[in-house]
Amino acid sequence: MYALILIASASWGVQRTTVSALPLWRDTGCITMTIDTNTAGEAEQSAITTAFTTWQAALDSCGGAKLNVFAAPVAAGPHDAVIRIVRDHWDFTPGAASTTRIAYIDDPTNEDDGKILGAEMYFNGVDFELLAPGAAAKTARPALDLQAVATHEVGHLLGLAHDCGDGVEPWPADQEGRAVPACDAPGVAATTMYPVIEPGVIDARTPKANDIAGACSLAVAEETCTPGVSGGCNAGGRSSLWLLLLVFSARPASRGTSRYPSRRS
Repeated sequence: MYALILIASASWGVQRTTVSALPLWRDTGCITMTIDTNTAGEAEQSAITTAFTTWQAALDSCGGAKLNVFAAPVAAGPHDAVIRIVRDHWDFTPGAASTTRIAYIDDPTNEDDGKILGAEMYFNGVDFELLAPGAAAKTARPALDLQAVATHEVGHLLGLAHDCGDGVEPWPADQEGRAVPACDAPGVAATTMYPVIEPGVIDARTPKANDIAGACSLAVAEETCTPGVSGGCNAGGRSSLWLLLLVFSARPASRGTSRYPSRRS
């Protein structure tokens, strides 16, 4: 576990390597993901795509990264840049509503330490009913707004951590090492990268000002971006709320040593 001296107060947190505690980074402003149509219906595809579109509008305000999301069938098994709704067996952190798996170089001797190599995004359709806008719950499972959960996940895809700390995961901090406030601080719960969402709440569908500022601070501007198809957070009970957790899982890296810390909120 890395040691990071936290100072002052930040309004967003960034994901870091475990060894050197460097913020994760990309060498391109083009981020392309593919929704696996073998797992997501048209309404679910639309909800996830809208989450990306909403973030893109925010990034356009600062000349940031370009997000491309497509819907296409993807072969079973792990793939870079895939988005799936899992419906048979949830193999990630128990009780998780979703998980974003980011592969990155975690080697202080490598000049590319902290470089993001790929990402996968999974939504838990086993334990939760993930509702597209306008859909009504049909089961007794906890119902979460899919677009809100997806918007939160896109923030993680961009490199954001949660924007508050509760002491369960390493306390998030911005690029300068300034710590985010505690999760029970006034006003924090209204942000998109807040780690808790109540069933039925849709406020997190739209990135808030601090979320946008954090994403813009991480974004790599890209004048041209050629589209192409590539082919926890988690939820657990806390009173009447469902806790969203950010999870990183191991996958092979193309160079250097790659590690994937598990961060829980």
